[in-house]
Amino acid sequence: MPGASSVNLRGLGENNTLVLIDGQRQVPSPLAQNGTSNFVGINSVPLAAVDRIEILRDGASATYGADAIAGVVNIILRDGYNGADLYTHYGITQRGMGQNIALH
Repeated sequence: MPGASSVNLRGLGENNTLVLIDGQRQVPSPLAQNGTSNFVGINSVPLAAVDRIEILRDGASATYGADAIAGVVNIILRDGYNGADLYTHYGITQRGMGQNIALH
């Protein structure tokens, strides 16, 4: 799916990595990657709301099932996040001179 981001641990495919948000399973994207493998799109999670990301690489399939063969990624959100962040970049180059402004 163009413009989507997914998690692929150990190169075993997006459908073998379980993605959790605050410990809750997420619904796969309605369009399969390359038309064959389901995945969870992580672009819908705003970066400003993310507190940390935990990765469980070993023994995850025994606890979470066959969709966690490669491992588990748990995205932990900030408590009480209420708001928005704006990121913008602007750049210009003319005759070898450049200007770059980044607002965060």
